[in-house]
Amino acid sequence: MHRPLGTALCATLLLAACKIEPTPRQFYAQRDPAPGERELLAAELTDRVSAVGPALDRGDAEAAVFALAPSPEVYTIGPGGGSPSVGPDRLAATLGEVGDTVPGTVRVQEVRVLLGPRAQTAWFATGIEVRRAGAPEEADTLHLSGVYQRARGEWRLVQAHLSRPFTPPAAPSPSPPDSAPQAAAAPVSPPPT
Repeated sequence: MHRPLGTALCATLLLAACKIEPTPRQFYAQRDPAPGERELLAAELTDRVSAVGPALDRGDAEAAVFALAPSPEVYTIGPGGGSPSVGPDRLAATLGEVGDTVPGTVRVQEVRVLLGPRAQTAWFATGIEVRRAGAPEEADTLHLSGVYQRARGEWRLVQAHLSRPFTPPAAPSPSPPDSAPQAAAAPVSPPPT
């Protein structure tokens, strides 16, 4: 009879001596990298995409594809309105069209990179500026965007989209006002009851 009471009393004393502390916040989100690591990952992708410009400027589409590090199943949509294609060789053909259009210079504009919540996916967008040799003041800008996935610590491009900028059609100009005064509409009377 005294034994259960003694056991309960010992357990109560032991629990009172234990200090329970909250779990440190860094243990909650172990899969989400720290902000510093996120910045490094974004910088790595920015460097990859930025390397496309010099490669295309040299006319080396293969080097541009190597810089982007595509997966074997990369899904590519090009600017020609053709059907989407799959594979690094099709990505090279699409990027090769940019450098082959007219001799000139190719430059990648500012690259924007957004990382997913756990830094396992990322999205990027940039412009590829093509200046023709005969008219350097005129530039044709293409939009390049894509999606990366990270597996086993490596980024692989899984989707790429290259398109020409959309220019909305000009709004129709308003017709000039008539100089003749318009007749006032006659009042409509209600039907007889």
